[in-house]
Amino acid sequence: WDEPEYYDEFWELTHTEGKENRNFHVLKAGDNIDLCGLDIKVYSTFSEVKDNYGDDIANLGSMLFKVTAGDTSVLYCSDIHNNRGLYDALADAYGDELKADYLQMGHHGNNSCTEYFMDVVNPTYAFFDCPDAFFENPDYDSKENKEYLENKGVICYSFGTAPNEIIIK
Repeated sequence: WDEPEYYDEFWELTHTEGKENRNFHVLKAGDNIDLCGLDIKVYSTFSEVKDNYGDDIANLGSMLFKVTAGDTSVLYCSDIHNNRGLYDALADAYGDELKADYLQMGHHGNNSCTEYFMDVVNPTYAFFDCPDAFFENPDYDSKENKEYLENKGVICYSFGTAPNEIIIK
């Protein structure tokens, strides 16, 4: 499930003779989508990292995107982890455009967003897609990332605070 050959199989299923199927579209950095009143901006996808990040495309190829409605925004880092400097490269490339009210911490908050990236996003809320055991395990830096955000006044959520909900109007 976490191996590049599964992406290759996915690609074969969604393409015919090298062209996208009619009902399938590959998103790329810079794409904007208006979906039911939500503005979705794509910042990073598999297509941008596939040649630059070696054998870690399963994580680094995750999509980084921002959903905005009205004056509320959520930045999703998906499963990107902080290998090979991708977070800092994105922060340098997009700067203030990455600012968001909510930040979904990449890679479950472990080996994830750098302090520099978190400072650029400057969220009010952060979500760690992980059980609280991640915060207690010395093999993970989720605890340090959470403490860094909380020291900046960011309210943090995880599986331990469930049920969690964001309502964008």
